[in-house]
Amino acid sequence: IVAIVAITLMVDSVQHRLAKFTRSRGFWSDDLEEDMLHEVEHRSREPMAYLLWNKGTAEFTVLGIIACIMWVCNRASVFYGIAELTEDVEDIALPEDGSQYHHSVESVHMHLFVTFAMYYSIMACSIFFAGRWMRSWAVSRQVYKRQTQDFRCGKDCAEEFIESDWLPGQVALRKTFLKSVDSWRQASDRLDTKLKAVVQQYRGVTDEDKLFFAQGGVHEFLETRFPFTPYVEENYRDMLENMVIIQLETLASLGVIQGLHATLHRFQVDFDFNYAWLCISPLVLVAFYWYTWTFHHKLLRGEYLKKDISNTTLARLSKWPWRICFLIQFCSLLFCFALTRPLAHAYVWILSKPRAIVHCVAFLLLIPVAGMLLGHLLAQLAVVVSCAPATPVNEARIRLIWDRHILARIVSSGDIKQVPKAMSARQQSL
Repeated sequence: IVAIVAITLMVDSVQHRLAKFTRSRGFWSDDLEEDMLHEVEHRSREPMAYLLWNKGTAEFTVLGIIACIMWVCNRASVFYGIAELTEDVEDIALPEDGSQYHHSVESVHMHLFVTFAMYYSIMACSIFFAGRWMRSWAVSRQVYKRQTQDFRCGKDCAEEFIESDWLPGQVALRKTFLKSVDSWRQASDRLDTKLKAVVQQYRGVTDEDKLFFAQGGVHEFLETRFPFTPYVEENYRDMLENMVIIQLETLASLGVIQGLHATLHRFQVDFDFNYAWLCISPLVLVAFYWYTWTFHHKLLRGEYLKKDISNTTLARLSKWPWRICFLIQFCSLLFCFALTRPLAHAYVWILSKPRAIVHCVAFLLLIPVAGMLLGHLLAQLAVVVSCAPATPVNEARIRLIWDRHILARIVSSGDIKQVPKAMSARQQSL
């Protein structure tokens, strides 16, 4: 298992680096902030289901490459060579010949395949449940659909916010976000400088624009027109992307744990760690879910309107969402790996077919349950991340929304001289 996981880690690392290199604009652009804005713009147009399919199939492609490596090793008699090198080893139970080595490697490869299949099935269910849960934030399904579709189509999705049309909890979420933005703007003029630069790239800063900024136009836009719903949904999309891509740290940790198991068994420690991980990893996820649920409901009740949310532990962790996603992904993948072990090895079916069938039924029933819990957990984390706007990705997302709003204002004003400049600048950013 350790050898196959190590090969998976190596192939996955190469695949991730090539994907990042081919997608990145860094090799022809020297402006990293513009690259970030372009990346946010590009990702905002991808449906979440397409994201899951695209990234998921890439991970299964890695397993296909490993199958090719196994075929080459079998043709080159590598397994028989390993059997000859280890034929004198007597204190460790090893396969007796090359065919048994080949069979063992195939079983581990199938184990990884079934593990990935279960993991991505859970992620698919989580998208469904998270989408239904987040739609309840909007005034109605029409508002939610209109704002999110406009954002995905690259249009201006800002519209007047009428507080009486929203539930108190949703208003409290929005106010907590605005309070965090105000604190950020008071501590640094970085956001205001970037938003002014957006106006300047289209037509320069006119006297009218100077008056607009002097009278608090940015604050007024955020207070009355900022589309908070698609902003939160895009943060959920980032969480989903971090979960869909199997992180190298996750595979490395899985390999270390399996190596530790092998070492303990080498010293004749008679304990089935499979059942231990089946209990420990769900408990960690449930504890984290409870903590996040409690934190989220404090946001809904407006408890963080009177104190600084940036001082909380979860808000500090939200500055590095990939760390949170690594913990969730590692526990989820370890749970799937432990649960699917009996399904991928023939000895379970040989020992007891009824027991194996019951295990399959439990396996299928756990997928939607785990997807529901994971979907709620990621959606709640997206709210927390959204209420901490002073991150590069959230800053770029606010700039993108502001960019589209300014462009829509210029077009609606009917200033024909300014529209070609705006369109030209917009095309350059894409």
